[in-house]
Amino acid sequence: MPLTYWRDNHAQTVTVKIGELKENADGSTTASASGKKSKGKEGGETIVGLNLAPLTAPLRDELGLPQNQEGLAVLGVTEGSQAANAGMRSGDVILSVNGATVHTITDFKKALDEAKKAGRKFALARVLQDKEEAFVALPTEVAKKKYFLSVNLCCIGENNASAMMRILQGGCL
Repeated sequence: MPLTYWRDNHAQTVTVKIGELKENADGSTTASASGKKSKGKEGGETIVGLNLAPLTAPLRDELGLPQNQEGLAVLGVTEGSQAANAGMRSGDVILSVNGATVHTITDFKKALDEAKKAGRKFALARVLQDKEEAFVALPTEVAKKKYFLSVNLCCIGENNASAMMRILQGGCL
């Protein structure tokens, strides 16, 4: 299917294939609220729910990639993360983020930081999945957990209730 997009003030058309993401046998694309890491290799650095490492010769061999393949290997994905929900999984290779080629973790962080500074909550990553290219929207930062405080003010005296309201309004917690 043809897809037309704008880049550098010019229309460009590419052919895209629409498909369905498949779950790996190890369940790495399964989202859950547990916050546990999916099965994957240890090592690398975890950023926005992705355990990443630069491609090395042994990694390229293990992933069945040509020795000249560039990018960052996804060693693991945090279950329940936005990256997992977007379809990222162990064995993927991130090729670029927002059009900028990524060779190192520093490149990846810089691309996410630039998107965040531009006011974006997501960055578009070009990813190699099962030897086919795909585009995935990655968060520019890890979603923050939201907490709430519930106080039953009718059970405390008027002075205490006023003090509690001042604390809550003043952000003293």
